[in-house]
Amino acid sequence: AKEGAGVKRKSNGRTGKKNLTTESVAVLKEWYDAHTEWPYPTQQDKGDMARKVGLPEETVNNWFINARKRLMNRQEKEKLVGPQSKKHKSASEVQAQQAQAQAAAAMRQAGGVVVGMGG
Repeated sequence: AKEGAGVKRKSNGRTGKKNLTTESVAVLKEWYDAHTEWPYPTQQDKGDMARKVGLPEETVNNWFINARKRLMNRQEKEKLVGPQSKKHKSASEVQAQQAQAQAAAAMRQAGGVVVGMGG
């Protein structure tokens, strides 16, 4: 990938500010989501991702710094006031709720009584 391929000009007229493309963010987020226990890519990882998406390593590094801050801010906020919306549920929470709903539906079909289905 060539230098600058992973960015696009921001349309609000600000000079020098570029947004990352959806494709670039997808590559970085994929790595981040796969490494949530330790979301600190090595220099080699950052170099590989930078080449893959056509961004400078510094931009990749800054994206990870900001992503970790966003995650920490979200987690701190949730500790204080709880999750703000269903958008923030983890995949495991969603899967658990889906399994619970399927089990309840199966019980209803079998004529059983469903108890404790809180949302």
